[in-house]
Amino acid sequence: SLGQHPSVNMQLFVSQWLEQSVGAASNQQQGLVHLQQLRPYFLSVLSHVNKARTVKNRVISFLQNQGLQSFEHAQFVADIFTRQVLTVAIQDKAQYIAGLYQLQQSFPVLAQDASWPMQVVLPALLPMAVAPVTAESV
Repeated sequence: SLGQHPSVNMQLFVSQWLEQSVGAASNQQQGLVHLQQLRPYFLSVLSHVNKARTVKNRVISFLQNQGLQSFEHAQFVADIFTRQVLTVAIQDKAQYIAGLYQLQQSFPVLAQDASWPMQVVLPALLPMAVAPVTAESV
C-alpha cells in the first residue's frame, strides 16, 4: 500500500490524504475501521528516527484529533502513543505524553485500565516553616 512505501515523499503525500480519507467515512465506526487499517502506516512514520519531521508531526496531530472522536478512537490512539513512548527517541516523547494526557482528560475512564501507561499525580505540598520576624532580622 502507499502508506507503507519507504519513500519519505510518498509518506508525506499519504499524510496529506489522511483527513480526506478518514473524513469520508459514513459514520464513526467506519472511520475507526479505516483508522485501524492504517495502523502499519502510522507505526512506520512514527518510528522514523531523525527524519520525516513534517510527516511525523502531521500524523501525531491527526491521531490526537482522531483520539477525541470517541472512546474507541481514544483507545486506538492511546495504544499507538503508548508504544511510541516506550520505544522512540526522547525528542518525541513529550508529544506522545501530551497526547495521552489529552486523551485521559477527555476520557477519564481510560486511566482506570490496568494497561494505561501513566497516572497524573499532583505534587505534594509541604508545609512551609515561617520564621518569626524580629527586630534583628529586619
